[in-house]
Amino acid sequence: MQPAYVPAPSSQKEDDFESRFLLSVEKLDKIANLNDRPTNVPFETVAGLQAKAARCHSVHEANAVLWLGQASLVDAWARIALFRFHEVAGCSIDLIASNKLLTAPALVRSLFEQACFGFEVGSAIVLMSKEIKRTDLHRKLLTSTDHEMVLYRAMYGTTSTDKLEASRIIDLRIMLGILAKIEAEHGADRVTEVWSKLSDLTHPNSLGKSTLSRPENIKSTNEWTTGVYNPSWETSVTEFLKKVITWSIETMTDGIVKAQEAANDIRKIINPPSAAPTAAKQVF
Repeated sequence: MQPAYVPAPSSQKEDDFESRFLLSVEKLDKIANLNDRPTNVPFETVAGLQAKAARCHSVHEANAVLWLGQASLVDAWARIALFRFHEVAGCSIDLIASNKLLTAPALVRSLFEQACFGFEVGSAIVLMSKEIKRTDLHRKLLTSTDHEMVLYRAMYGTTSTDKLEASRIIDLRIMLGILAKIEAEHGADRVTEVWSKLSDLTHPNSLGKSTLSRPENIKSTNEWTTGVYNPSWETSVTEFLKKVITWSIETMTDGIVKAQEAANDIRKIINPPSAAPTAAKQVF
């Protein structure tokens, strides 16, 4: 799964960019409208799935419990992640339209981080599906992998006292690691640079040197000066934020769609259409 090009080539025509931005927003709205608000998203805990698998009478039956449960967990993650992402995207766009360029970057950075993590989760789920395809599920019990851990963290991440690795929140250190991984392994340019710029726009001194031009005749930093507001800052920041939103939408929706497709593949591997269906009591 390849992420779209990270925002920013200045040579891009304005009309082409605006069209891409509007199309991405329209695509996100359509996908979000196909999913209900996730007020009731049933999924099983890791411990629950493992307990059910332990009561199974065959290896394949145990694999069915574990991996059909994983497929349901993917569906739950996709709905929750999409709902959260869609709301933040809408608020970000509203702030930009209202020219609230001091508050908008904070939400756009959140959107960008969600997209990067969505890409990471989507990639992990695709790898999970491929691992299942390579395994003889009638002979080998396929248990938790590093790829599953990413999914568990996406669902259970918390700052609570839970010490399980799967329950660790996605903190700044982990987020920067994900950004670096995308940049290094998947050919996305300038990911970390974009995140740093978004962070800079949210700092208390963001209306500093970049927006207030200093009179040329002031040579000493000890001399009192009044900065003159630079209106071109608004145009450049607005364009930058829109490009980040566009990339984030394209990347997040790609990750969600690929995750859902992989979950469906897992179901087909466990219960292929030509095979006799597994009894409900054997799975859940």
